Amino acid sequence: MTTDIPLQTNLFRLSEIPDLENIWRDLEDRSDSGFMLSWSWIGVWIKSQLNGLDPYVLKVTEKEKVVGLAVFVVKDIKITRGVHAKCLHFHCTGDLDQDKVCIEYNNVLFEKGFGERGTQSIINFLLEEKNFPKNVSGWEFLNFGMIAEDDLRNFSHKNLLNWNASETSTYGVDLTEFKVSDEGYLKHLSKNTRYQIRRSLRLYEERGPLEVNVAQSIDEALSFFRDAGEYHKLRWEGDDDDGDYIGVEFSKFHETLIKEGFPRKEIDLIKITAGETCIGFLYNFIHKDVVYFYQCAFSYEDDKRLKPGLVSHYLGINKYICDGKKCHDFMQAHGQYKN
Repeated sequence: MTTDIPLQTNLFRLSEIPDLENIWRDLEDRSDSGFMLSWSWIGVWIKSQLNGLDPYVLKVTEKEKVVGLAVFVVKDIKITRGVHAKCLHFHCTGDLDQDKVCIEYNNVLFEKGFGERGTQSIINFLLEEKNFPKNVSGWEFLNFGMIAEDDLRNFSHKNLLNWNASETSTYGVDLTEFKVSDEGYLKHLSKNTRYQIRRSLRLYEERGPLEVNVAQSIDEALSFFRDAGEYHKLRWEGDDDDGDYIGVEFSKFHETLIKEGFPRKEIDLIKITAGETCIGFLYNFIHKDVVYFYQCAFSYEDDKRLKPGLVSHYLGINKYICDGKKCHDFMQAHGQYKN
C-alpha cells in the first residue's frame, strides 16, 4: 500500500454492479475481516433481506484496484415522538424483525491496511451532498450495528459525532495454546467450572457414550437447525427479549445461509448426545480457521447438576482443537459462561 496515492469513493445502486460477488470475494481474500463480512453472509443477506428495498454500494478504489466495499439501505429512524431522521444502515435494514439475523463485527470490507484511510475517504464522500441521489441526501445517522471498537474509532471526524448507544464485551479462546487429547483446555478454566463440567460429564455418561455429532449433509444441518429452534423456543417461551428470536425472518435467512455455506465448509451444525439423550446444539461459522459461535440450544432438566451448555461448549471446543482451528470466538457476550 502506498499512502500517497489518493483513494476514490463512489456510489452505485446495487443493480449497477452485476458482478458484485466476484469483486467482493476478491477483496475478501485480501482482507482480514471475519465471516460476517464475507460474501457468504453478505450475499445471503442481500438475497433474502433486501427485497423491495433500494440498496446502494459504496466502492473505494486506489487507482483501478478495489480496496473497500459496503452495502447500505436508507430508512428513517425514530428520534422521539413525531421526529424521524434519515439513516444509512450498513449491512442491516433498520427493521427490527429482519435485523434479528444479527451481524457482528460489522464494518466496511477493506483490504488489509486500508481501514483508516478508506473510512476517511468514505466519510468525506458522504459529507458531500452533491454525491447523492435525492433519497440519500440529507442523511443524519450512520448505522453500523455491532461494529468493533477499533473500527468505530476510524470514523472519528470533525464533522461527525460518534454516538455509541451501548457496548458489549466479546470473549474467545486461542485454540493454538492447547494440545490434542489432553486436559489442557479444561485446566485453563476456573476450579468451579472444571468441577461442574466433570460432574456433568459423569452424569451424562451414565446414560451412554458422549458424542459430538457434526452434520454431514445440508439436509442434516437443516434438521439440526430446526430441532435447535424447538429447544430454543422451549427455553425462552414467554420471554420478551428472546422468545421470538428464531422467527420467520431469522429462519429464512439462516436456512439459506446453511444451504449455500455448508458445501464450502463454512457452516458447522453440531448435536451433542449422551446415549439416546440430546444434550444440545451448537451453530458455528468457520472462516479462515476461526470458529465463530453464533447460536445454541440446550436440553435443560430439573437436575441442576447437569450443565448442558458448559458440556456442549467444552466438547465443541475440544473438537476444534483436534481440528487444528486457531481461535474459538464467542462473539457478543450475553452470559457468564462466555467469560
